[in-house]
Amino acid sequence: MKKKQNTLYVYRKRKIRVFRVIIAVLVLAVIAAAIFYSRTAGYASIAVAGAKSLWLKITCYSPVIASVNGKPITQAEFDRRFSVFLFVKGIPESYKNSMDRKTILGQVITEDALLQEARKEGISVTQEQARATLDEAINQSALTEELLKTMMKSRGLSEKDLQDYYRRNLIIIALLNKTVESKMNVTEQDMRNFYNETMDRYTAKPGEIRLRQIVVNSSKDAESIMQALNNSSDFVQEAYYNSLDRESAVYGGDLGFINNQSLPTKLSQAAFALRQGQTSSPVYYNSSYYIFRRENNTISYDEIKQEIRNGLESSIRNTLMLDYLLKIRNAAKIEYFGWASQNQSANSTA
Repeated sequence: MKKKQNTLYVYRKRKIRVFRVIIAVLVLAVIAAAIFYSRTAGYASIAVAGAKSLWLKITCYSPVIASVNGKPITQAEFDRRFSVFLFVKGIPESYKNSMDRKTILGQVITEDALLQEARKEGISVTQEQARATLDEAINQSALTEELLKTMMKSRGLSEKDLQDYYRRNLIIIALLNKTVESKMNVTEQDMRNFYNETMDRYTAKPGEIRLRQIVVNSSKDAESIMQALNNSSDFVQEAYYNSLDRESAVYGGDLGFINNQSLPTKLSQAAFALRQGQTSSPVYYNSSYYIFRRENNTISYDEIKQEIRNGLESSIRNTLMLDYLLKIRNAAKIEYFGWASQNQSANSTA
């Protein structure tokens, strides 16, 4: 009986394959006949478009919901990439049904259009490179490999799914670097013009001073730093390496422009008693010792130059990337099927 069931299964499987081959041949016949007999190009293009849609549907085991320049995106592929996206972003799988599928599909379509463009540019990333990026992400997440595998398994994902995600990202980053970063050009004059046009950002308002600080937790540490400063040590360096307030320490202890309400009264009185360029003695407050230095009321161009460059480059980069993404997306031939085609135009930017 079991042998008979197996034979029946094989027979049905072969029958399905034969059916697919027959349908494929019929589709090709429809295309050929439409082109041969149509008197106008319009009828031929309609027939080809319809046949192409049918071809995509019968040659994929999962329903096709969209295509980008003829490359199909199946429901199964979309679901997998959607799940990987949620996993990487730390979003629970239960949120999947409440999220807009068409928005996520739009991201997948744009991603595929960029990947196709990268292929034209000869850009590729190996699985080894993708694996290295995945390993780095795992290390930064503080997750053990076993816990990661358990979490992936609970969502029906594999390591290959994650590697493919990072490989796609690396390819797109390489493409954007090649096409966008090469156009980045912030000149010295651009930076000076920005500084001069926004001088009010870098000048203290009435009632404000510009202040740096070093915070330590013992009088011994405070005395040691004061001795170093008296021996011509740089306040910025001392703050960077020794101040306990790490938020300001990374900027050399810079608190920016403050008024007399910005600090507790005892600290404010000590800070506002300073002249420009003067350093205070250690001030004890709330179990810590504070050393202040009052700076000039205007931040010089040389001090802020790198920050201006970073800001201008970031603004230009964002504009160039958006323009490039829209260019690639609008140039792509995008088709939608099934639920994805509802209220959707062929070249919609979902």
